[in-house]
Formats: sequence, C-alpha cells, structure tokens
Amino acid sequence: MRDLFVCLAGKNRSPLAVEIAKRLAFEKRIKGYEATSLGIAYAKTNSFEGYDRIFVMNSVIRKEMIDKYKVSSCIIDLDVQDAPINKGYILISELEEKLKPFF
Repeated sequence: MRDLFVCLAGKNRSPLAVEIAKRLAFEKRIKGYEATSLGIAYAKTNSFEGYDRIFVMNSVIRKEMIDKYKVSSCIIDLDVQDAPINKGYILISELEEKLKPFF
C-alpha cells in the first residue's frame, strides 16, 4: 500500500503524518507499506500518480487537488489545521487519532 500525505508546504503536518502512519503500519504488521509527504505548493501534475490513498490536511488542499490537478479519487480529508493552531504534542495526538481508523 502506498499513501501520500499532502499539506501546504510539506514541512510540518504531512512529514509528521508520514512518520505516524509508518509507525501505525508497523504496529499492525502491514508489510510493504510506503508513505510519502508533499507540499501542495510544490506539486506537479503527476505528483499524485501511483498512490492507493491520498490524505490531505484540510478542505482547502482537497479543493485545490480537485480543481487544479483533477484528482478526485482516493482523497481523504483529515481536517488538521496548520500551525500555530496546532503545536507539537497537540498536532501529534490529533494526527494519531485521525489516522488510526485507516490502519
């Protein structure tokens, strides 16, 4: 299974979500799991190909993916807001809570 995690700049939420997802996959003994992060600000048209699921951090990113990149399938909106609203342990616990049902 290949997952892509997309936030605005690819520097905070999506890299953290990748690490949490990898840990959850390991704990559930999911073999061959792959996860990648991407900032929508740096995306190219083909950036979204080859993934089983695409996790976006909020509806703004989801809308841009649909409108600009014509990606509509496999998108899961985690509804995780950007910093400074979420800091450190708050962001970690929110991502863990929202990702657990997918593993």
